[in-house]
Amino acid sequence: MQELARPANAVVKTSFYGIVSMLILALAISGFSYTYFHPMITRGFTHTNPFIHWHAVSAVLWLLLYCVQTHLIANHQPRLHMSLGMFGVGVAVLFWFTGLATATQAAHYAVNSGDPELLAFMEALHIAPTVDLIAFALFVGFAVRLRRRGDIHKRLMFLASCVFVPPSTFRFIQWFTQGPPSEAQGMFIPLVTTAFLLAGPVYDKLSQGHAHKVYWYALPYWVCMAAGIPLATETRFWAPVVHWIGSF
Repeated sequence: MQELARPANAVVKTSFYGIVSMLILALAISGFSYTYFHPMITRGFTHTNPFIHWHAVSAVLWLLLYCVQTHLIANHQPRLHMSLGMFGVGVAVLFWFTGLATATQAAHYAVNSGDPELLAFMEALHIAPTVDLIAFALFVGFAVRLRRRGDIHKRLMFLASCVFVPPSTFRFIQWFTQGPPSEAQGMFIPLVTTAFLLAGPVYDKLSQGHAHKVYWYALPYWVCMAAGIPLATETRFWAPVVHWIGSF
């Protein structure tokens, strides 16, 4: 909490996280408006899996809470920030378990649907939410564990919220193209995600002269997201996992 003891600099340092939190929220709302929010409003949403709705609610709650939490720190209200933190842990747990349930149900449905196009789509991309959920759990888990280290905590929460960027970008491209993105269009997903992930260390470098070492923890996630997922799309090496899930 040493940074909170310097109020003259606190707003400057934490305002970056406030801006990024609003950008991620805007990207998520705009991206998922095509596949979820608009169909829900117009009653055109046909999925019957209740976990999808709880997953959507928890995702929106997390991103809204992240915006609020960065605002509280920027305005020197650490006590309220810490009080809301316990609620945030509950939201994170709900998001993770409903995300796992949703991904599992989607794989089961694809395997047993008899639709070869849907199955091929799931074989290629089911690994993406798996990687995101693992990264989210690790970032949030370590952020909670190291919550008394403000410099580490806020950066890990930033990385956890960046996990929302790939699926939101994918849905945004779907909305823009009115269909699944092509291979070339799909390259925007790792590019946009990389831009968000790099924003943290670049901001540190510009404002403090060096990037915080915690950003090295994001490197495995970046490698999986930028290289592993495209490789899975090409080779279908995740397909056996999808079929194993669908066998239950």
